[in-house]
Amino acid sequence: MSAGVSAKRLEPQAQASDVQLEKTRAEVRTFEMVLLRSIETAGQKLAAWAQQQVPDTILSPAADPVVNGLALPDSNLVFMVRIPELSGVTVFRSGQRFYPPAPPPSASGTTAGPARPVSTPGQVGDTKPPEGKVTSTTVIPDDPMKGAPIDPPNPNAMYSDFVRFSLMDAILDSSGVLTLKEGQWLTVVAIPIDVLVTNPYYRNQSRKLVLSMKAEDLADLRAGKITRDEAKLKIVDTRF
Repeated sequence: MSAGVSAKRLEPQAQASDVQLEKTRAEVRTFEMVLLRSIETAGQKLAAWAQQQVPDTILSPAADPVVNGLALPDSNLVFMVRIPELSGVTVFRSGQRFYPPAPPPSASGTTAGPARPVSTPGQVGDTKPPEGKVTSTTVIPDDPMKGAPIDPPNPNAMYSDFVRFSLMDAILDSSGVLTLKEGQWLTVVAIPIDVLVTNPYYRNQSRKLVLSMKAEDLADLRAGKITRDEAKLKIVDTRF
């Protein structure tokens, strides 16, 4: 008799747990689609950049990316994003020899300006004249880097940057679909995988990208307590 009573008392709690689990699963599936779209956006930016570098060449993923999310026992949410290597890189790199390198785009996909040099003696703020400054008896020596060849941008490195920033945008702009409580973390892991390369001696040596952010920081962003730029600085960016 007592066992039957205990079972009846536990039944509503079990139902509530099932409802919460199904809700979490639906949220995870939604964010999985968000992350897939972010990878697609990164690929579109890469394609636009590639056309500027070497017209009429095609870079494409060797397979479709795969995203799987799960809720850990501590309720932290982890999403594994498996990203295959690019196809067409060898042909693209060969074509780069015949075209002058275009300026690399910024994270937003726009053309970046020239890099600002690190302050060196002789720039604003220095009090001691630099060695080599023009005077009545001396001249500035020739820049040893002047005329040095510039290595063309690597498409794999560009794709890695586009993917990284697209995933960060997804965390900042679309993680509101997830129910995260104080003390919990949202983590997105980008895992490079080989599809075309089957020789074990030439396996992808790239490390996994791990992006993590606390629920409190995401809540502050949505509440307007911190700016988007401030929130981006709170993303923990590591390699494994």
